[in-house]
Amino acid sequence: MLHRFLTTLAAAGICFCASPAVPTAPTAGTDEPTWDFEEGPLPNDAAFARAAATDPIRMLKLAAQRYKLTAAQGDKAVVSGYTATFLKQERLGGKLHPPEVIRVSYREEPYAVLMLWEQGSRNLAEGTLFDAATPGGKMLVWLPKLLGRISEVDPRGSLPRGSARYTIEEFGFFHSTIRALKVWSAAEARGGLVWKSLGTRSVDGRACHVIERTCAVDELDPFVTGESKPRITDSNRADSFKTITLYFDAKTWLQLGAELHRVDGELVGSYFYRDVKLNPALPLGTFTRSALRK
Repeated sequence: MLHRFLTTLAAAGICFCASPAVPTAPTAGTDEPTWDFEEGPLPNDAAFARAAATDPIRMLKLAAQRYKLTAAQGDKAVVSGYTATFLKQERLGGKLHPPEVIRVSYREEPYAVLMLWEQGSRNLAEGTLFDAATPGGKMLVWLPKLLGRISEVDPRGSLPRGSARYTIEEFGFFHSTIRALKVWSAAEARGGLVWKSLGTRSVDGRACHVIERTCAVDELDPFVTGESKPRITDSNRADSFKTITLYFDAKTWLQLGAELHRVDGELVGSYFYRDVKLNPALPLGTFTRSALRK
């Protein structure tokens, strides 16, 4: 599993032991920097809590390292997949869209994500499937109100970009943590990392360490990691954010939530995982066309 380490991004995991860090090739698309991780055994939960209160870069590194190192070691606690309810709300084109409730199935190797909307679907899509092992790299989109059709779509094309702020190619716990690590590290290198600990809050009944970054200027993330950051103009300023708040499970170190807010306090993006089940017995055919119609 380590061959997918720290570059363009995979998705979720949970780990409980250690091993030397060996960053390797990207998952898809772009060249990303790697980071020097700590050697030897990972610290305990108390040390992770201290990092959350004093050193967010170390906290983010530890969260990512815990996932990847245990995966390399083959520990039986490693996540090979998961199911969850993904709660999302996003502002796109200046409009804050209604909350979305999505049933998610995820597979680690080869990377695959199935999303089935229970509430808030847009662009007539009620299901999406991306499987990195599929030739051509297309995303399947289930459009039941459009002649009951499943369409093949470029995951970086206009339909996905009009429906979400981030590509399905980079979905999941791990990806979110790496994106934050990349951006927060760059801010620190510029001498402009402004952040604070918000203590501990509950997400889905789980205690989470909460950290918040305040951007020096309004920001917009690229749709795909490695693309140029969008230039903020009058036409997209309503979609930009000033603060980023991250929620990390105190026991598993997984990033269970994130919120983006504008300078005026209005919501730009909200992403939370509920009812996470690790390593479920996923039915045969979970990541096939037939699963979209269920």
